[in-house]
Amino acid sequence: MSDCRLRETAERLFRAAGNHQGRGRLEGHGRLRVSRPPRALVLATGEEVPRGRSLRARLLVVELRSGEVDRSVLSALQNAARRGELAGALAEFLSWIAERYEDLQQHLLTRVRELRGRALAPAAHPRLPTTLAELQTGWEIWLQFAREAGAITEDEQVELARRGSEAFAEIAALQASHQFASDPTGLEPGAHGLLSDSVATAEGTKKARVLAMLNNASGATLPELMAATGWQKHTVRGFLSGTVGTQMGLRVSSSERDGERVYRIDS
Repeated sequence: MSDCRLRETAERLFRAAGNHQGRGRLEGHGRLRVSRPPRALVLATGEEVPRGRSLRARLLVVELRSGEVDRSVLSALQNAARRGELAGALAEFLSWIAERYEDLQQHLLTRVRELRGRALAPAAHPRLPTTLAELQTGWEIWLQFAREAGAITEDEQVELARRGSEAFAEIAALQASHQFASDPTGLEPGAHGLLSDSVATAEGTKKARVLAMLNNASGATLPELMAATGWQKHTVRGFLSGTVGTQMGLRVSSSERDGERVYRIDS
């Protein structure tokens, strides 16, 4: 199959899953079959990100660079999978869900609305808050199961939920670089002039990195932001006041810590 056909197949799959849209077909007598919308979470790996802003809006892109995966941990998990331990854990999880399915469904809807309304991080696209809210709620449900199964303690459950929340907020900020890079005009909001795709991606990544640092509870100092981006002092300040404050409509507060001014986005 050619690369073009593979891209078309992947795009069709991602759009259907993102839109919760089943495939329409006709019965032999010409009547439309009942549509069966997908209910699965599609996890895909690849060497390039699908093109197009509309398609990327239906994805949550997580980049893994060399060295970011602990190969010893990966090997241990692969060995556990061969022994059937992961399949056994999943089977127990599904049984646990089945016993309280209706309650969990209601909890899922309520919790997703709650998290979505909090605006976990500046959204690169209106679809993003819902995607992140669903993932975080699923993670919290898994942690509840793990605690009740005796795999983790209550304190570990709280800590893992907190770390998950921070990770989702950071991932949310990083989506901006993928959305900006896939803009068909090649322009980022507020930019002047045509940017090449590589330049747009690089700049979008820097801006996403700044947003992630500002969303961190500890905030970031001006030197820290300059070191993370390579920008000059006036560029960082312009981004904080112009892009974050004016274009995104977010409030950036500052406070003093150890003689340095610390900036963060107010939730």
